[in-house]
Amino acid sequence: MASPRPKWPHPSRPDARLLLGPGLICFDTMMLTSLVRANKTQLLFESMRTRARMPERVCGELRGHARETPEITRVLPPAFGQSVKLDRAAALRASVQQRA
Repeated sequence: MASPRPKWPHPSRPDARLLLGPGLICFDTMMLTSLVRANKTQLLFESMRTRARMPERVCGELRGHARETPEITRVLPPAFGQSVKLDRAAALRASVQQRA
């Protein structure tokens, strides 16, 4: 039997892990950096480790942030998610979706 899912930390808000759905999740630098600095790395690993994708540029930015926050290296591939190479069109679509 699977262990029960940990209780979402905000009982008055919907469980964000369920709102994300079962598909792949593309992360940007700000989201991962903020969650690591807020000590939410375990939440990332529990709910998104195998579904996480990040553009190569994001991986490079995270390595730069690791100088002041070494824990950020825990959310770099292959320990967390996969790095993906985006062509120009895909990068533009990702940028548009991020702003939306």
